[in-house]
Amino acid sequence: MQYVLQCDGRIEKYLADFTALRIASPERCPKCGCRKFYRWGSYKRNVVEENREHRIPVRRMCCANCRKTISFLPDFCVSKAQYSAGFIIHLLSWALGLLGGGAGAQAPGEPDAWENLRRRAYIYRQRFVRKEQLWRLFLHGIKGDIAEIAKKFGSLWREGRLLHEFHDATGVHFMAK
Repeated sequence: MQYVLQCDGRIEKYLADFTALRIASPERCPKCGCRKFYRWGSYKRNVVEENREHRIPVRRMCCANCRKTISFLPDFCVSKAQYSAGFIIHLLSWALGLLGGGAGAQAPGEPDAWENLRRRAYIYRQRFVRKEQLWRLFLHGIKGDIAEIAKKFGSLWREGRLLHEFHDATGVHFMAK
């Protein structure tokens, strides 16, 4: 199981501060309800931004009773995806024609990697469309009139918090099939 670890969204700062990182234990184990946890080390994972790849450590804890492992994924990561949340949002914006020039806008990243990004954007777009019903529920949960909902959705999109807010509200991760 993964929890989202709130940090400022910058990979370099997360890497610099990782050794001093203190994470509060979850209140209860999601499997057995136990309140006792102990540190269970960390594992390494890749995070890809536009033209850079980082290998970051992810902190883990283990339930003392049932031994269920919980990892604390930084907020700039997306579960089951190597690309960072900000890059996926940028890629989706490009794929859906939301950036500057619409469909003729230039893809993010290096020109020789565009074909790969087009394929990647297609996959993310399909997953976005497949979750249409959940997106409707998520948007319905935002209070206010249409203008306020659009403003809130736009601000979450620009700040890179949309995917995490969606996960918190629906319990389903955007990348899940």
